[in-house]
Amino acid sequence: MYDLGPEFGNASVDPGTNLLVSGPPLSGVRRLSLEALAHGGRTDDAVLVITTRYSAQQVLADLETLVDTDNLVLGVVDCVTRRQNRAYEDDRRVKYVTSPAALTRIGIKFSEFIKELRVRDIERTRVVLDSLSTMLPYANTESAFKFVHVLAGQIDDADALGLHTLRTGGTRRGTTAYSGGTVRRTCNCHGNAWTRSTSKSRGWPRAEYQRSFLHPGGRTPRSPGRSSVVRADRSA
Repeated sequence: MYDLGPEFGNASVDPGTNLLVSGPPLSGVRRLSLEALAHGGRTDDAVLVITTRYSAQQVLADLETLVDTDNLVLGVVDCVTRRQNRAYEDDRRVKYVTSPAALTRIGIKFSEFIKELRVRDIERTRVVLDSLSTMLPYANTESAFKFVHVLAGQIDDADALGLHTLRTGGTRRGTTAYSGGTVRRTCNCHGNAWTRSTSKSRGWPRAEYQRSFLHPGGRTPRSPGRSSVVRADRSA
């Protein structure tokens, strides 16, 4: 089980779970995801970040404010730095791709990290993709969510935890509907309070769980695909 930490009401989810963390701009979506990474890092979980918005340097600096990164097993796929015409070579912690549109290269770099962790017999890994909203202007919606579907499968196969961020409100029409088909079970987070509702998107059932609906120990019920959505409706 993966404990999500106090920002998620100390709920826990099964290995292989993928969470779509969504909310309007300035709602703290990115911070919420990094908090979940840092919470695992404090207990020796490996941490992987695919960043399409900020450079690896910024990601490392932000994580450093939350957890001691010196001994953290950490990897970043940087989709930003080379797009800014800055030439950097891959190193132990950072692998670079040319832009958020390079979905195949992003997948390859991520797979390299997963293989390295497997060789090192590291069994617990937390992954953040930040952000789908930045990726969408560079790739059509169908290609982006096909990529996310494959990525979520890799996370599931590795018994890892995946968090995928999405800013709502200004996203392309149909994005939320496609996400409903990619992540089938949803959770809704308003600050530290979990609320429950149900809806459907493109035929996929979407259920949101309140704390009282969590299983003992905070475990959410398993569903096909072991995927969820968390909405962060709070200030950054």
